[in-house]
Amino acid sequence: DKLKKRGFPSNINTTASGFDLKDLQLLKVDFQPTPFKSDILPNVDEYILPNIGEKELLNPKFNIENFKEISDHQVQAFLIDLREIIKNLHSDE
Repeated sequence: DKLKKRGFPSNINTTASGFDLKDLQLLKVDFQPTPFKSDILPNVDEYILPNIGEKELLNPKFNIENFKEISDHQVQAFLIDLREIIKNLHSDE
């Protein structure tokens, strides 16, 4: 386990959706609120590939499997998670 090798307890959640106060205390970190969306996710034109930017990630027809050049499953999962973050940031617009 990567966390154990770095000296972290094995009972820390490894997904953001599972994080709770206990995990923050174990990691000895806290979160600070920000009024600026750009502090959470900076405004950029491109993320991983030139063909994938905010516009593409917000497209309701976005499908990671359409990007044949992305075969790494971790990169695919990252882009899917990034898409959800961007959608959440735009949900109040």
